Amino acid sequence: MFPNAFTTIYELLHGKQEPVFREQIYAPVGVILVISTLLLCALYYYFLNGLRARFNKRTHWSIALVCNVLLNATAVVWVSMGQTDTKDIETATLILCLINALYAAIAFIVASFIFKWGSPHANCTPV
Repeated sequence: MFPNAFTTIYELLHGKQEPVFREQIYAPVGVILVISTLLLCALYYYFLNGLRARFNKRTHWSIALVCNVLLNATAVVWVSMGQTDTKDIETATLILCLINALYAAIAFIVASFIFKWGSPHANCTPV
């Protein structure tokens, strides 16, 4: 059930792809997206922003967001590197990188609303 949820979410923007995407790429990439977003958000709000109030600026939050986007775009390449061999799938992989980057940004913003409540200096952060 859980891998099917990622398949559905990714196929909303990616469309129907080769079976290797549905069977071997979407689920690991989705799990990495969820775990990395939660970890980076927790790191920002409870460690960086929680210990020092000087990391509560819009720039610092934006850097954490960009790190999450880049990490998740790279995760697509890393997961799919061993799974694909043909040239046609490489274009689909790059498109999936962009889609995953978009989902990572959205997930980080949503997670920021959740993690912001428990951070002591979060009243100054942008989200």
